[in-house]
Amino acid sequence: MKNIAPIALLFLMLLAGTAISEQAIPFQEDDESTISRWTEDSQDITFRWTVFLMRKAAYNTRLSSVFIKSESDQIIPKAVTSSDLSTNAVVNDPYYNSFGSWGQNYYDMWGMRWLNASYAWDISTGSGVTVAVIDSGIDYNHSDINDNVWTNAAELNGLPGVDDDGNGYIDDVRGWDFINSDNDPMDDRGHGTHVTGVIAAEGNNGQGVIGMAYNAKIMPLKIFTSTGSSNVDIIAPAIRYAVDMGVRVINCSFSMTFYQVAIDAFQYAYDHGVIIVASVGNDGAIMSWYPALLDYVIAVGSIGVDAVRSSFSNYGSQLDFVAPGSDTLSLRAAGTDPYGGRPDFFVPANDPNAQYIRISGTSTATPFVSGLAALMISQTPGLTFADFSRRLKFSAYDLGTTGWDQYYGWGSINPSWALSYDWYDSGRIKTYWAPAPDTYNVVRYDYYDEDFSNNLGRISMRTYSSGEQSRYLEYWGSTNVVKIAERYNAEGILLIRTEYRSDGKIDRVIKDGLTAFYVYAGESIQAAINSASPGDTVYLKAGTYNEHIVLNSGVNLKGQDNYTTILNGGYAPHTNIIKTLGNNIIENLTITGGGPYLGDPSSAIRIEGNNVTVRSNIIKDNQYYGIHVWWYAGAVAIERNLFINNCIGVQLPQDQTLIQYNTFADNVISINILNGKTATVRNNIITGSSYQSIYEFCWGQNPTNGFAQVSDNTLFNNMEKGGDSSLNLPPDVENKTNGNNIANPLFTDPANGDYTVPENSPAYGRGAYAPIVGETSLKSNVGVNVLSAESASYFDMLGQLAEQNATPTYGLADNGKTDLLTAPTTSSTL
Repeated sequence: MKNIAPIALLFLMLLAGTAISEQAIPFQEDDESTISRWTEDSQDITFRWTVFLMRKAAYNTRLSSVFIKSESDQIIPKAVTSSDLSTNAVVNDPYYNSFGSWGQNYYDMWGMRWLNASYAWDISTGSGVTVAVIDSGIDYNHSDINDNVWTNAAELNGLPGVDDDGNGYIDDVRGWDFINSDNDPMDDRGHGTHVTGVIAAEGNNGQGVIGMAYNAKIMPLKIFTSTGSSNVDIIAPAIRYAVDMGVRVINCSFSMTFYQVAIDAFQYAYDHGVIIVASVGNDGAIMSWYPALLDYVIAVGSIGVDAVRSSFSNYGSQLDFVAPGSDTLSLRAAGTDPYGGRPDFFVPANDPNAQYIRISGTSTATPFVSGLAALMISQTPGLTFADFSRRLKFSAYDLGTTGWDQYYGWGSINPSWALSYDWYDSGRIKTYWAPAPDTYNVVRYDYYDEDFSNNLGRISMRTYSSGEQSRYLEYWGSTNVVKIAERYNAEGILLIRTEYRSDGKIDRVIKDGLTAFYVYAGESIQAAINSASPGDTVYLKAGTYNEHIVLNSGVNLKGQDNYTTILNGGYAPHTNIIKTLGNNIIENLTITGGGPYLGDPSSAIRIEGNNVTVRSNIIKDNQYYGIHVWWYAGAVAIERNLFINNCIGVQLPQDQTLIQYNTFADNVISINILNGKTATVRNNIITGSSYQSIYEFCWGQNPTNGFAQVSDNTLFNNMEKGGDSSLNLPPDVENKTNGNNIANPLFTDPANGDYTVPENSPAYGRGAYAPIVGETSLKSNVGVNVLSAESASYFDMLGQLAEQNATPTYGLADNGKTDLLTAPTTSSTL
């Protein structure tokens, strides 16, 4: 702290400004892939576990409001959007629930919404705490604050004209006016009333707005005139009055130059356990004002609805936190116009009797923090400045660069987290815990291993009442970032492990000893296949992939769903879109664009090994084979697929192929069987074949060796010489063609690709296209959805993150001059 000679100053609060821009763009929801910014490689990372002797917190908790914040991204709660916000505490104050009252595209009380204050109110509302507001006084007759104005019981019940409590101030029933040296701190400027409303406007009274600590009391201490002027000599007495009368929080929405008498008074407050919160000023420059520069004062800057620093907000090495400070709706003192001739800022606009007004500045960010201090003191009466600072630091939404930075400090305050946890900081370790069971009857003990300066990493571990545990690991450095989520049963056996990559997408999920690799459009399928081991699965997210791949033995390939996960071969000749080497499952894909014959066949899928299952795919528009089962392949199952507009839907070898429950539509030859003595073709629907539906060709084979069994198929409107019977089989296999129907399958809507059949179809239950995505897809087993499968688990919080985050793309463009306790300065622009 610089030792500047004391200077007596004339103080002015500057509040004039221009109108808020009404231009706004709605928020855009993030999809499930933007959980955070994480990468893969963690093989050389080691973690050190530390055991703590933890004191038990004495308050209840609620964890449903917790957000998992990214250390490298701006993670914004969705509270500012106009829909999909669930409120915990019941709030019936009209402006809390209204939207766009002055033409803006966000909630009228966007700051409270952004901070998810309703979750904090489930824990504390500030009862029993008094906050001193050193400002321009308060309109104590305002119906939305009058019940929350502090009263001095000794003077209220004492004798008029007598200093009943002996504090040196006569009849100071509701605070003191240090400007006029009387007991009437009525606000004739408007600034103090607005600040007071943010802290403690009455809540759930069916009127107007609601304060952060809506059951706290406000002690008004007037130090400004109606024009915003003041005198340095009256600041110290106001501070000492607040301390001596027992307040726990002092809100200082003003700035001043160094003055030793005032500094000594702030030190006096700190020494008596008072939490001091101050605005950093509105020059859009490096911080240079007191009391925000003091180490034992919480210095607060401003952000707008886009969670970006307000351009007027000062910054620097002493900045601690930011809070909503732009376009803040709160109380208007009767007859005041803080902006000076701008009644358009009244709400309702231009109404001379309006009871509410919107103001921008670090002045309006500061009372959010003071209100949170009241909530926390009400919850934990012995809360010290160190407790308060620590819990705010470790619970903050990290904005800007990772960890502390000069523009956002530690980030935005996070009321629900600050109230839900207590924290210890011991070097690389910070620990928080919530010992009381939450709404799921879960007890959680969490360990964070973190070092912001060295970027060494973080571990969080939770133990549930069931005995299960979850662990969350994060490591970041100059090149690699790792995020891993794990869940263990009560015996400590790993149930599932989910790893993420740097762009926030799931990289792999390990479950039951098997791995699912996640591939996204534009990425290499073959690279993932090459990384997989037998039994693993490569899972393709929705998108179009232009790649020809070889599926290694034992590796499975699954799409997100068979309409939106598309492999396109680009009609390349002499190639296979997928070639399998055996022991594979291929499902939930659209496979299209297989090339022509041109002397060598091309296939959508070529099967060259044993034990291959192809199911729930759409195989269409391939110029030669849809599926080509090679001569020496065996134990092949082709089921529940849709074959459309291929030259040959399926070509089989002689042995061990099962074709069932498929739909073939508009192929030249639907099924071509070559000497298929043990092939089974049953319960399929085949229609629109332009040459043959089922064709079996015997190359000099003795018919007594047996032929394919073709039974219980529905055959309709096929054009080859067999007519609608659609069968071109050797005559001695007629005994194997029982139960085939010649009937119209009555497809639901074939013109639009819907080849399902209604219940009144003669093919119903026989061979209708019936994808089994829900039975086999990794999407329902070990993919993204598993993160929300356990409502009481850590994974549930990760899964909720995509819903809780929004990416704001609009901002304010207002101009504001606010609350400088010094000589006038030029205005700053937000």
